[in-house]
Amino acid sequence: MKALLTGQGDLADRVAGVLAAEGWLLTRAADAPSARLAGDETLLVTVAPDPAGDWGPALESVLLAPVRLAQALAAAQPDPSRDASGERRAPAQVVHVVHRRALVPGCADPVQAAATAALAAALREGALALAPRLRVNGLAVDQGADPAPALSWLLRAHAVTGQVLHLGPDPRPVTGWRREAGAADT
Repeated sequence: MKALLTGQGDLADRVAGVLAAEGWLLTRAADAPSARLAGDETLLVTVAPDPAGDWGPALESVLLAPVRLAQALAAAQPDPSRDASGERRAPAQVVHVVHRRALVPGCADPVQAAATAALAAALREGALALAPRLRVNGLAVDQGADPAPALSWLLRAHAVTGQVLHLGPDPRPVTGWRREAGAADT
């Protein structure tokens, strides 16, 4: 079982630890734009950086390069096999890992928020377009949250695709926006 992991920093290191513990032979790249598939991987995990302010690099590193890598991984896969029930099983999968705050309005730099929202949309579309050769899912992780249980589950959940699991202690990260006292609900 071979995997390519893109990204750097604490979250990428924690994801690498999970993959190693699960028995994956791991190749790492500092970022998605510089990553190259060897051709025999069955897992791609991208960890989005925290881009801010510059649209071109943000869109390339958070959205475009991960989508191109997923497309290349799907193209390299054989036809899916059928399990004992006759259901087709995707031979490979992609997990895009993003910072959860980037998906909550008001919690991230606008460039990071837009690029991450676009990746979430591309993830759902990719789950349809790249099936049945590939499953595509995501993890939206709060700082300090443990991605291990959810990532381990996704690696085994053969029927799950097109989903973004949100991990963190709060149901919704706190933003700076507050409704004024006495404001009417409309």
